[in-house]
Amino acid sequence: MGFFNRPGKNRHSELGARAPRRSVWLPGLVCILIATASHGQNLTTTAAFDAQGRLWRLRVDGERLQLDHSTDLGRTFTAPVTLGGPAQSLAISIEERPAIAFSGDRTHVVWPVAAGQGTARLLMAVSTDGGRTFTPPRTISERPGRLHRIALDPVGRLHHLWYRDAGRTVADLYLASPEAPPRKLGGNFCNCCRPALALTQDGEPVVAARYVFPGDIRDHVLLQPAAPGTAPPRRVTFDDWQVPICPTQGPALAIGADGRYHLAWFTLGQRRGLFYAYTKDAGESFSTPLLFGDPSTHAMNPRVAVSGAMVTLAWQAFSEGRIRILARRSADGGDTWTAPREVASTAGAADRAELITGPEGSFVSWSTRAEGYRLLPVPGDGAATAILGP
Repeated sequence: MGFFNRPGKNRHSELGARAPRRSVWLPGLVCILIATASHGQNLTTTAAFDAQGRLWRLRVDGERLQLDHSTDLGRTFTAPVTLGGPAQSLAISIEERPAIAFSGDRTHVVWPVAAGQGTARLLMAVSTDGGRTFTPPRTISERPGRLHRIALDPVGRLHHLWYRDAGRTVADLYLASPEAPPRKLGGNFCNCCRPALALTQDGEPVVAARYVFPGDIRDHVLLQPAAPGTAPPRRVTFDDWQVPICPTQGPALAIGADGRYHLAWFTLGQRRGLFYAYTKDAGESFSTPLLFGDPSTHAMNPRVAVSGAMVTLAWQAFSEGRIRILARRSADGGDTWTAPREVASTAGAADRAELITGPEGSFVSWSTRAEGYRLLPVPGDGAATAILGP
């Protein structure tokens, strides 16, 4: 195991070298962005399992944010509860997503509202009666920004991560935690690539983000801001992707109970496509990057989740006029992997698929214009059966 070395003649980099050149990838990206456009219907859907295995779901209905939940893995849902008020302008999109988090008997719902000049503030409401009623919304931070992320530890401490534009496709990264006021962690982050936020078993935040190095090199860094002050970012990918614009492709990060950090990312540098690696020593060294997905199908938008020793990767591809969600799994913490399997597909507009984990393992949560909301078991040896919600 070693740091993500610059690609050489190993199996994974040879596979990556056969990926389409940028002239092929960028038109493909444009086609997928058009296909995922909502065309007047906001399909953004956030879902999460609580400790009892109930599935909670946040969706936009016109200008209203609605929350419901299911006790049968998405087959049926309760009547929705409307959050917020008519004076609030929602700023929800496939990148700026609402969130649901749990601590004890408390359900926390967080969502972005417009704050002017393309920025948003986060509001939070809390329920202590199983989602029947919520406290009035309160602002989490007075500092507006973009691409907000939150994480809640088991004792209810909220960590809030966001970007503030710093000009010419770069942004400053801020973090607010219970032990410290909002503080700047650093600058030169890729301002359209959503950062990833995960918590260690001790409840400490870990951030993975795309960073702009000199010469418009856009690789990934890891930050572990355990103490107040500026945490220097540690470069953990060396793909040397030189691109003058933001690719809107943020990394994915999950941390297992064994302390392994699992990282997935997209690149069109010396390595090309989607890659996965893990670290057992908090980022000091990583496994050899594994190419996953088929680069010829414009594989992108990686997601990673961990449940016990089971690690799941999911991603989006585009072929034959359809958006396809694929997945593969590792039962040994990321050392060996099943072959990729298609989970679902659609021919029309769609939200970005998310991986969510609960007491029964990991599922794909996906909302599409044609099929509606689906909770999708990740296939192993058998075929997946979609669970369609109303």
